[in-house]
Amino acid sequence: MTIWFTADQHFRHENIIKYCDRPYDSVKVMDSALVQNFNRVVGMEDITYHLGDIAMDGPENKWKVKRIIDKLNGKHVLIYGNHDRMKPFHYVDMGFLHVHTYLHLPEYDLHLVHDPAMAQDRDKMWVCGHVHNVFKVSENGNIVNVGVDVWGYTPVSLEDVLAAFRKY
Repeated sequence: MTIWFTADQHFRHENIIKYCDRPYDSVKVMDSALVQNFNRVVGMEDITYHLGDIAMDGPENKWKVKRIIDKLNGKHVLIYGNHDRMKPFHYVDMGFLHVHTYLHLPEYDLHLVHDPAMAQDRDKMWVCGHVHNVFKVSENGNIVNVGVDVWGYTPVSLEDVLAAFRKY
């Protein structure tokens, strides 16, 4: 089993293509590429921590988001993002194992949040999303952004996240 991290997929969000200058002609093409990239690296027994903003849909479109989640390999944990508009139990109904606003992985001493503004303790290693293509690793090296916009639209392995911290 491998551990993966990703954030800010914004499935079904047409405007994110222009906001983040994503290389896709349409939301359909983007969603398909994100699913393909995900499944190219994530295995069926792997676990992925989605650090927010998986899709902007509300509960009225829950089934549309679920169809996308069902295509993704492995098991999933959601760290709630500012654009995740459904209640936690909706995401659990879609197949997420857990939904959190913050999660500490003590075996790696990683702190998972969506927004890096929550990463106030500079002595801890924080993994975030939210900032899209603003940075990959923070200036002081204690925050790694796992957003798709800075990792080739593909999830990031635990090993690559830890290596990013070691560089600083």
